[in-house]
Amino acid sequence: MLEHTFLFLPRVGAKREGKLWESGIRSWEDYRGSDPGGIKGIPRALKREHDALLHHARHALTRDPGFFASVLPGGEQWRAFGDYGRDAVYLDIETSDEGGRPIITVVGLHGPRGTTLLVHDDDLTRENVEEALADASLVVTFNGGSFDLPMLQRAGVRIPNIPHMDLLHACRRLDLRGGLKRIERQLGLGRPEEAEGLTGHDAVFLWHRHRCGESGALEKLLAYNRADVENMVPLANHVYRHLRARTLEATEGPAGPRYRNRALAVQDT
Repeated sequence: MLEHTFLFLPRVGAKREGKLWESGIRSWEDYRGSDPGGIKGIPRALKREHDALLHHARHALTRDPGFFASVLPGGEQWRAFGDYGRDAVYLDIETSDEGGRPIITVVGLHGPRGTTLLVHDDDLTRENVEEALADASLVVTFNGGSFDLPMLQRAGVRIPNIPHMDLLHACRRLDLRGGLKRIERQLGLGRPEEAEGLTGHDAVFLWHRHRCGESGALEKLLAYNRADVENMVPLANHVYRHLRARTLEATEGPAGPRYRNRALAVQDT
């Protein structure tokens, strides 16, 4: 998907990108191989600047995901999932309050090395979160741009400069609305029995019950957080496939296959 993307080029927005696709310029190589004076609305000097940037992007593709984190608009960073999803880390935090201030109680991270659940006043440290993110090429969250990542940064965690796929906003583009649990139900994604039916309010309550010494409260909270991060994996794959199909339809012109802009069950993809 990244190799069909022109949005990071100066003076190229969504409309101009669409016009490039319609004209038959559907990839970086198409663009760089085109006549410098033959692209409507692109002066020769700008075309040379674009060519140089695309040359840099080609080299960055296999070695520098941070380049695309820096140049892609936030709402379009889902496009990096096809190239970097294999090394993605799925992240979700739970929060509560103590002494009138918000605290992070659990950080869940799921990636190539499995699932890691870090707990406040135990192994939840800035260093451990950063270590779990160290090898990631992309981070996936649900509303993490507004909540999870800023909370971690305020706690002193350095988030690596890698693309961020925020599933809340990506889902909305497919008319999948509501919170993570509601979208899971729409797509037929189940949860383990121990986490079924729990909500964010329950997560706060369970933390308080754990602090009061209730046996099993922490285990139930961790099962809830684990379900959050692990269910983001099929959701991210579903969202990427359908956004990619809809986007690439535009590169094929009027004769391309029609994309049905509605939620499709995971089992049908």
